[in-house]
Amino acid sequence: MIATLVRWQELAREDGTGGHRGDHRHARVLVEALNALYAAGDGGFGEAAIAYQRMLCAGNAEKAELRRKGRAAPPLSIHRFRGNALGTKDQPLTAQGELAIIALDDCAQRIVELLTDAATTLGDNPVMPGDIAVLLPKNTQVSELRRRLVDRGVPCAGSGRESVLEGATAEELELFLAAILHPDDDGAVRAALATSLLGYDLCGIAALQTDSAAFERELDRFAKWHDLALTRGAFAAIASLIAQRAGALLCERSGERIIADLRHLGELLAAREMEEPGLERAIAWYAQARRDAENNGERDRRVRLLADAGAVQIMTLHAAKGLEFPIVFLPLAWNTAER
Repeated sequence: MIATLVRWQELAREDGTGGHRGDHRHARVLVEALNALYAAGDGGFGEAAIAYQRMLCAGNAEKAELRRKGRAAPPLSIHRFRGNALGTKDQPLTAQGELAIIALDDCAQRIVELLTDAATTLGDNPVMPGDIAVLLPKNTQVSELRRRLVDRGVPCAGSGRESVLEGATAEELELFLAAILHPDDDGAVRAALATSLLGYDLCGIAALQTDSAAFERELDRFAKWHDLALTRGAFAAIASLIAQRAGALLCERSGERIIADLRHLGELLAAREMEEPGLERAIAWYAQARRDAENNGERDRRVRLLADAGAVQIMTLHAAKGLEFPIVFLPLAWNTAER
C-alpha cells in the first residue's frame, strides 16, 4: 500500500533506523547487486516519495553459489527477450499479452539450457530441477509455464490453484470492509482508498490531505456504504462498489478476475451473515478466514515442496512469500501492467 509505505519511511527517518536493520536471508552478493541496481536509478518504484532503502546484509545466509566454468556467476542477471518480438509489419510488439508469451517461452528454454549445461554448477554439484523456482504474477501464467516445461521434458510442480481468500483482491477487500465498518476512521478510509479497488494513487491520497471538501465526500461515501451494509448486508456494499468502479477495473488486464473475485467473496460474506447476523461479526469472520486460508495454503505448499523436491517449483509471487530457493526466475517482472 502506497500510503502505508510512505508513512513507514517517515517513521524510519524519525527514529534514525533508515528502515532496514539487516537482511538475514539472502547472500551478501545478491544484496549488494540489488543495492547497485536501485542506486543506478531513481528508486525504481515510479513514485518519488517511495525511495529504495539500501539494505545491509547480516552475513549469515551464505549458501552454495552458482558457478560457470568454476567461476562465480553474477548473482543477478537481466535477460533480453530471445524470440521474434515483432508484429506483422515488423514493428516492435507492445501488447503485454503477446510479449508475455515470448517471455515465458524464453524462460522455459533458459531453464532447459541451465539444467543441461555441464559447465554450470551450484557449489560443486550439477544444477537440478529442484534448485530452481519461477515466480509469476498470476495463476494462469503458472499453468502456461508449467505446460511449456512439461513439453520440454522438465519435471515441474505448480498447479496455479489458489484460494480466493488468499489473493490480492481478498486482501484489499479486507481494507474496504474495515473502512465501511468504521467510516469515521480517517486512516481506515485512506487505506481503503489507496487500494486498486478504489483507485487512488499516491498523488491522489496526498491531495486529499489538503482538500478537506474532497475527503469529506469520500467519508460520506463510506458512511453510505456503512448504512447499506447494516441494512442489507456486506454483499450489498460490495455490489455497490462494483457498480461504481466496474468501468475502471475492467480497464485493467485482470479486471474481470477482480470483479469475479469480489462477487465470490461477497457471496461468502452473505452466506456467513445468514448463519450469524451482524456486520461486525461477518467482517471479523472474514479476517479470520483469510488468515486461516493463508496459513493452510502455506502449509499445503510446504508439504508439496517436500513431495516435489526434485521438480522446478512454479508459483505466484503471493504464494512464494516466506519461501527460499537457490535459483529464481522472474520472467514477467518487467510487466508493470500486472498487479
